[in-house]
Amino acid sequence: MAFLVSTLIELANDGLRVTGVAYSGAQALEQLPGANPDVIVLDSRMPERCGLDVASDILGIRPEQNIVLFSAYLDAETIENAERLGIRECVSKDLLNDLPDILRKYGPTA
Repeated sequence: MAFLVSTLIELANDGLRVTGVAYSGAQALEQLPGANPDVIVLDSRMPERCGLDVASDILGIRPEQNIVLFSAYLDAETIENAERLGIRECVSKDLLNDLPDILRKYGPTA
């Protein structure tokens, strides 16, 4: 799914640019300093750790970081936990084509 999301963002070609692609929470945390993203898209179910745990770590390092939780598994509890952490938005994978517009809301021109 990470490849599909990054391809969609690149194809939107409207001021959006992918600065990194991670396939696990550990990779996301490793890439964070060098990528310096405006917005991070996290899946709620990732290898090794859940997206909410990774978001918590990222927001502990960068409290102002914009994070969008992108998942096929969005229940009320997940959304509530995401909001409590400071995740900007939860987006269902059913709305894949809407993702570029959602990311623009939190980018540098927002």
